[in-house]
Amino acid sequence: MSYLNDKDLQTQFCILVPDRLGYGKSMNQVSLPNIFAQGRAIQFTLFNYLKKEGFSFDKAIVVGHSYGGPVALIIAMEEDRSYPVDWKCILLSSPADPGLEELYWYNKLASFGFVQWILPKSWIHSNEEMYTLKSDLEQLTTILGDRPLDIFSVHGEEDKLVPLENIYYFTKWKPMIKHRIQILKEENHFIPWTSFQEIKEILLAEGSK
Repeated sequence: MSYLNDKDLQTQFCILVPDRLGYGKSMNQVSLPNIFAQGRAIQFTLFNYLKKEGFSFDKAIVVGHSYGGPVALIIAMEEDRSYPVDWKCILLSSPADPGLEELYWYNKLASFGFVQWILPKSWIHSNEEMYTLKSDLEQLTTILGDRPLDIFSVHGEEDKLVPLENIYYFTKWKPMIKHRIQILKEENHFIPWTSFQEIKEILLAEGSK
């Protein structure tokens, strides 16, 4: 809500914030642990909405935090020839390197039915996504190929949930991708909230280019 309500961002952008499937009010009783299905669903819905309302954009920025980072990449990669858009991706605390993905004890604990009985649906869905993320990222790496994507990765230096090393993945393995990075000192995984001002400045700067 901080981003939606910010007057500077409202002035420069038309801001749309869709739910990921399994969260908010979007199919929130079931999860869909697949970055490709989630990204394509959002892109399809987004373009249908823009066409219906008669909105036209030639440039857009898609922002994804954590698991939403790879989903954002899928949104930018999907093409709709009837609505061409020049996409830029901003990835916040995003996983990227499949080699860094591993399941922890709490992921396994949260998969038991008796534990899920006391957990919020969103926590259950998030945990289920962790079980397929490694294979999804491996597939994403193959699909990316030499696509000339424009990616800006922002990561907290002290992120304990998604290792900082993820921020170097595209620079190391995908030289055709235009990839820039910014590391936020002494910040953790929750930078959309804890580093609002810094991320707002990044959005304004990228939107003005």
